[in-house]
Amino acid sequence: MLSDAVSWLQVATFAFPANKIAPVMVHQPQHLNIIRVSAMLLTIVAGLLLKIVEEGS
Repeated sequence: MLSDAVSWLQVATFAFPANKIAPVMVHQPQHLNIIRVSAMLLTIVAGLLLKIVEEGS
């Protein structure tokens, strides 16, 4: 269970690498940054919730 969550987080961080997001953030208005980060966090949380539900069933 925990290893699944860790591997999913690795996939999520690979999908949203900080070095790709950070330079883009510098050139975009602040509200777009918030949307981008929120979407990334929601994606991670949703993936972890799916893992938990799958483990429970």
